[in-house]
Amino acid sequence: MFDPDQAAELTATTDAIVKVTRTTICGIGLHILKGDVPTCEPDRILGHEGVGVVHQTGDAVSGLAALLTPQFYLPAQIIMIDLDANRLEVAQRFGATACIDNAHADAVAQVLKLMKSVGADCVIEAVSSPATFELCQQLVASAIFTWTSCGDRNIAITTPLVDTVSTPMLMKTVKEGRIEPTLLITHRFRLDDILSAYETFSSAASTRALKVLIEAS
Repeated sequence: MFDPDQAAELTATTDAIVKVTRTTICGIGLHILKGDVPTCEPDRILGHEGVGVVHQTGDAVSGLAALLTPQFYLPAQIIMIDLDANRLEVAQRFGATACIDNAHADAVAQVLKLMKSVGADCVIEAVSSPATFELCQQLVASAIFTWTSCGDRNIAITTPLVDTVSTPMLMKTVKEGRIEPTLLITHRFRLDDILSAYETFSSAASTRALKVLIEAS
């Protein structure tokens, strides 16, 4: 259990002690606050998107988004689906080849039309809701498990939790200027005003929030 009054110590060669200077809010935090994650117990400290300064490391330590990173693989199309018109507008600026407002259009019909009735080779579900997961099943072609409604297609499903396998590549592309993560930041808050940050982020449809940045000091 984390004890804020106890000084951090290295206990393994893979450990690192980092002074967090900034953080953002992940969408999963909003799901937790709504009670969608029953395994998260009361009084749990939320947050896993912190960045900071490395103060100490063990001997073995080494070292952005669903729209930005696929562009490195040169896909023929990147189709974004959302209920938020603002997010779709930003997605188009960031390189989406097509944007579909699922509140006013049939996303399945639109995608199948764009993909010539075949479906998408790879589908990313980034909302963590049953409805969007089912939508993905309707959109995917034979590509990337056998599921009741997908028994006629050869599909593999991966559900990593904060998978960092691509972190070295992403850090390199940021350093080289190929990705500009600050474009995603729309609001900034101090740590003592974090409740306002959560309120802003949870009301993205009206606040037009993409990512909120929280300064630790």
